[in-house]
Order: sequence, then C-alpha cells, then structure tokens
Amino acid sequence: MRVYGFGRCFLATSAALVALSLGACDGGSDPSPTPTPTPTQPAANAAPVFTSATTVNVAENSTGTVYTATATDANTDPVTYSLVPGGDSALFAITAAGAVSFVTPPDFETPRGNSGNAYKIAVQASDGKTTTQLGVTINVTNVDDSDYSIAFVNDWSAPFAQIAPSPVSANGVYLLSPTAPSPSDIESGVLFGDYVTRTFSQLNGVHGPNGALSVAASPNLATDRLMYALAVSNGELRLVKNITDGPPCYCYRGSNGGPDWDQVIMRIPVPAPAVAGNVTGWIGFGPDGYLYIAVGDGTVSGETTDSQGSPGSRLGKILRIDVSRDDFPADPDRNYGIPAGNPYVAGGGAPEVWALGLHRPSAVRFETTGELFFTDSGPSREEVNLLPVNMPNLNYGWPRFDGTVQRLAGSSAGLTPPVTEFARDSGPIQGSAILAGGVYTGPIASLANRYVFTNVGGERLWSVPRSSLVLGSTVPSSAYTPHSVAPLPVITRIGFSRAGDLYLTTPVGRGDRLFVVVPKP
Repeated sequence: MRVYGFGRCFLATSAALVALSLGACDGGSDPSPTPTPTPTQPAANAAPVFTSATTVNVAENSTGTVYTATATDANTDPVTYSLVPGGDSALFAITAAGAVSFVTPPDFETPRGNSGNAYKIAVQASDGKTTTQLGVTINVTNVDDSDYSIAFVNDWSAPFAQIAPSPVSANGVYLLSPTAPSPSDIESGVLFGDYVTRTFSQLNGVHGPNGALSVAASPNLATDRLMYALAVSNGELRLVKNITDGPPCYCYRGSNGGPDWDQVIMRIPVPAPAVAGNVTGWIGFGPDGYLYIAVGDGTVSGETTDSQGSPGSRLGKILRIDVSRDDFPADPDRNYGIPAGNPYVAGGGAPEVWALGLHRPSAVRFETTGELFFTDSGPSREEVNLLPVNMPNLNYGWPRFDGTVQRLAGSSAGLTPPVTEFARDSGPIQGSAILAGGVYTGPIASLANRYVFTNVGGERLWSVPRSSLVLGSTVPSSAYTPHSVAPLPVITRIGFSRAGDLYLTTPVGRGDRLFVVVPKP
C-alpha cells in the first residue's frame, strides 16, 4: 500500500482507510464522530369535528336538501359524510358532501318518523382514518294548504257524547250531554246549535235515565214533537221517548210533561256492571222511517259470551223497530212494533234483530243514499262497517273476528268484514277508540264524497273515497288521507247536519266547544 503523507494529515486510497473519519484535521486530536440524525415523527391524526347544527326545522312537502352536514379536519384531510343505520335514517338520503334530503317529501298530517314529526338521524363524518358521529333532529312543520278553515260556533259548560242532525233545521245539530248540571230535573242535557242562523239553545234536555248514549229526533218532529233517548242504567239499556217544546230547539224543558213525556219504549237487560261506558249504543231513524238501534254486547275487555253470535239475544246487534205502533200491548217494556222485513220476524231469533256480530258499535247518521256506516271498537282493531239499504241479517264477525284479526277458531264464511280498519296503537295511522263519521256532501272539494272520521282525541281527520268502501273488502289504513283541524288541539266528537255541514267539538274547561268546517273565502 502506498501512502502519501501531508504532515499529520493523510489520504488513503485503500478501501479500508476510506472507513476512517474524513473530518477536518484537529491539529493533533482524534476526529469526533458525527451524530446520527433522529427521524421526524408524523403528527397524530385528528378526527373531524362537526360544526353544523343538531336541530333544523323544515316545512312539510319539502324536496331537495333539508340539512347540510359540515365538519372541519385539523389535518386538512378531505371529509366525506354518510348516515348511520338506525333511527329514521331509512327515510333519508345523503351525499358524500353532506347534503341530507327526504327520500319521500314529508307530510305533517301523516308523519312517518319514530317520534312523529321529529325525525332523528345520525350523520357520520370520515377523513379516511377516523370518524365522528352527530345526532340530528329534523322537525317537520305544518303548512296550511287546505281549502277549508275551522270556524268557532259556540261553547257550553257541558261535555258532549253525540252530535246528531236536526230534522227541522238543515244546518242545525243536537248536542247530547250525558249528564246535565241544571236544571235539576233533567238527567241528560240536549242543546241545539245552528251556525248559519246563529241560533243556540241553553241547556235543555231529555228526561229519563242518566248517562244517555244517543238521541234521535222523530222525522216528524215539527208535528209530533217526539225525541228518543237511549241510555244504560241500573242493569239495563233503556229507550225512552220525550215530548219536546216548539222551535227552534224542540228540546224538553221540564214544563211540557204529560203522560208520554218519558215513556219507556224498550228495556234490554245488560250484564253487570251496566253503567255508561260499559255498553255502547246509538239510535237513528232510517230512510224507511223505522228506528235503528246499535247495541253493544255489554262486555268491556272483549270477553266471549253466548249472546254475541246468537240471534236470540238483542246484545251485540243492530235492531230495527217501528215506534209508531205497539205489537206487545201486554208487555210494558216493549212498546213498539216489528217491521215485516226483519229477518227473524217469523222465529229463529229475536224479532227486533236486523244485523249481528258486533262488540261496541256506534254511528252518526244515515247517508242521503239510505246506507249506514257504523263503527265497531275492538281490543286490537277499530273498524268501519257498511250496512247497505235492504240487506238484513249481515253478520259482522264478532267475537270470532276483531276487524280482520281472527280471535276464535272457525271459518269466515258468511261473515262480513269491515270496509276499513286501523290498529289500536300509537302509530301515525293508528289510535284509540274510533269516532264514527260520515260521507261529506258539502262544498269543500278536498272532502267531497269522502268518508270522514277520526279517533277519540285525534289531532286530525282521516278520509277515504266513498267509492273505495266496498262491502266484502277492507281498505288498509295506509290509504287514509289526513286533514288538519288546526287550531283545534284534539277532536272529541264529529257529526253532520242534514245539509252536510261537518261539526267538530274540542274540550274547553269543564265542557266542549263546537266548531264547523267551512270553505275558505
């Protein structure tokens, strides 16, 4: 090896010497090693941070973006958005940029969210490494897009059990109060209201049993001045007739009594405890002039009894009688006649029976076509039934069926299903006891020729085209059209005048307040 010296510094050409330090000569000291540099550590990744709101209000029927999710990322990574499964997420769509929209525009009257019109979703933001979630509530607000308004009529210090048409006033209705606070000799109060003539009665009444279920004025009220009342009391269902005073109310005031002022027309024994609330009932005159009586089966919780399906019992039936004559002069509890067309007039069942298989029926009025829509309230289903003109002896299925739900073994042959029904539950098109309605024949286009009804304490009306309600088939509740009743908080009763006016009541204080549905100007 050849080495060329330059003082104490030297240069080696050998590969072995190249490994020696090449640092500057230190004038005699050994060269110091160069420190190995420490590699730079990358900064920790930060999750996206949401900056968008957790609540937003949108109008019903909204389309397009109803909420925009936004989040920041400390590492400036791009952020994408998605919906977390669960809650109401299936009702929404979201873009990667965070634009949230309804799959189907929301309808305030028919909310589809788990919490009604408060739709709850969770939005997820991702930077590709970590994710963050944000709970969001999208509140749907109402838009007044109806062609009608709810007009105040009058209020009284009494709750109402029924709104019945008046045969002597086209726009007037009778309002039945089950118990009347005054005068002291009236057990059930009857009031009169007409929003067109602005005629209202004070608290008048029908004398007879306390807790009346229904009243019906004679079709010839202007001449015979008779009004009938159905009530349950003291272990029986009792039908009585009253002599009324003159126009405009034709209500009993306690001063016009006579031999017939509270004559008993019919008594039906009812299983104990026979008190108001345990038995339903309704009375109304049909187009044939006969009195129809819807009678509950006397049970509360839906238990099965021998009388329900038997034509020999008057419980759980629709009865038809002639109040113009007495076919049973020797029986003080049967002061009426039996029409010739009744199905059991010659035997095989109670001659008063017209239809059977009912649990807790109720109705509002006979339609102008002569047919009757009536409701029946069961343990799991609330149903609307159709009773056509001149079709006796229909069996509506109780207790074998509750609506379309089979309760007891056996065939459905020969049974008539409801024309529509909804479940007794808390969903958007479900509810509690049904309020009987009728076919609207007034001037409001959105309601015209539709069967209009609701449930007790409902916050909206429902309707179905009359043409859809066909005997033998059942319209599902998903087909209902909702109708707002704002500003009413809830509906307690529904009824019609002869002219087709739709009346509603809502509670106020200790009584009820009467409203009417009118076209918008």
